[in-house]
Amino acid sequence: MSIAAAYEQMLFQPKWYHYPLIFLLLPLSFLYGTYMSVRRIITAKKTFGLPIVSVGNLIVGGSGKTPFTIALASRYSHVTVISRGYGRKSSGLLEVSRKGKILISVEESGDEAMLMALSLPEASVIVCEDRHKAIVLAREQGAGLILLDDGFNRVEIEKFEIILEPETIHNPFPFPSGPFREFGWNKRYADCVLKEGRDFERIVSYEDLHTRMLL
Repeated sequence: MSIAAAYEQMLFQPKWYHYPLIFLLLPLSFLYGTYMSVRRIITAKKTFGLPIVSVGNLIVGGSGKTPFTIALASRYSHVTVISRGYGRKSSGLLEVSRKGKILISVEESGDEAMLMALSLPEASVIVCEDRHKAIVLAREQGAGLILLDDGFNRVEIEKFEIILEPETIHNPFPFPSGPFREFGWNKRYADCVLKEGRDFERIVSYEDLHTRMLL
């Protein structure tokens, strides 16, 4: 097992032998969690004059944000989805789609942003590290509603906060001891907390699977 895989197991499925390292890292986790909490409290929020909804979580990794964002965006008209564009081979502000018309390649947009663009033929999708620039562009283009993919930690933006929680949490500590981006109790700052298995379900499907030959 690689070091990265062993660390990921410690974060999400810790075994008894992981706990010495978890406890050793707790002072750093406490400092990190405290910093994130203070940042959330003291940062002034900016309003943009239109409704903004954030779909996020407190834990690193996947929690169903992308399919949930797609499902939510499909219910409304004049929607623009804004994402950071994880994994893309580009940077800066880029329009992935405009009202369903694809404008760039998947390499430029990133997999998740392209999936949203292809799944939302009536919506627009923008990727940008600077969410403020993306919001301004979406507003100029006539967006009536903005959805921020993975936007809970963007504490400087005034928005309606939705948090998605996994069904089970095996490690309750902030990074680097655990998978939490902030202290778990910071979910009280969300307007809506949805738990997997109770409030929503993830359906996983596979395509083009091939048998791997071991030589």
